[in-house]
Amino acid sequence: MQNEKVKPWWHRWATLGIIFALFALLVYKLIGTWRKIPFQHLQFDGSNLAISYGFLLISSACGIEGWRQILKTTGERVTFRQAFRLIGRTILAKYIPGRFWYFIGRVYLGKEEAFSQQRVAVATAMETLLLFMSAGMMLLCMELPLLLNHFIFIFVGLIIWTILGFILLHPKIVQRLLNITMRILKKEPVQVEGKYHEYLGIIIIYLLGWITQGLGFLFLCRMILPVPWHYTWAVVGAYTLSWVVGFLAFFVPGGLGVRESVLTVSLGSILANPISVLLSLVSRVWITLYEVLFALIAFKI
Repeated sequence: MQNEKVKPWWHRWATLGIIFALFALLVYKLIGTWRKIPFQHLQFDGSNLAISYGFLLISSACGIEGWRQILKTTGERVTFRQAFRLIGRTILAKYIPGRFWYFIGRVYLGKEEAFSQQRVAVATAMETLLLFMSAGMMLLCMELPLLLNHFIFIFVGLIIWTILGFILLHPKIVQRLLNITMRILKKEPVQVEGKYHEYLGIIIIYLLGWITQGLGFLFLCRMILPVPWHYTWAVVGAYTLSWVVGFLAFFVPGGLGVRESVLTVSLGSILANPISVLLSLVSRVWITLYEVLFALIAFKI
């Protein structure tokens, strides 16, 4: 019993130490290059900030609709409002140490909505698969030079994951894997009613979500600095890459510090180093404020 108490304690402090070290390194880098920041070109454009949050709203709508469609493939009927509540009320759970709190939260809240807990669990697992597949497809198209030069291991992983994902998406394979999992967990089997083309349609919805969220980040950048339009897809791809790596960094909640570090490196290939650090730190404030507002609205409806 004593060992079980000590392990979470050290794990928590190690996680906090990693987060602090990453942010400290970013701040140190920003201070060290402070004189190189082109303050004469910096600005604050409120209209670009408003547009950036508008794109985030569209991205959220894509995420909600995508998850609603996934639930539909399990035989569960859910309204857009119900999906909004389930996602919004668990969106901040990713900042709690441990990767499965948002998963547990959705299953628990799904029960309150009279949904099958098993179907909600299956839908949430499928959501992760489809999100990564769509993100991987985007990165392979938009960030190929960056991946080959700085993140070759992620490039190889994305190729393997995308191919494997298309195989795993076949309804017969999904059904078989689910039956094996349910048998191991000693649960009732879940029938998957989705068709292959429906899963491909959901991937397109998520692709739209990635693009609009990345465009939101682009307008956030333009709120501070007039980033040239020909950098659009590079910026969108850099933001998506930072999200993917941040999610894979299971040892830190919400990808804190990891996402900002990857975003700094990614943007550094097209923007000056001090600007890339500044934008990566601002992006965390930007997305966190949005998620808090999103959660507050979800608890009110």
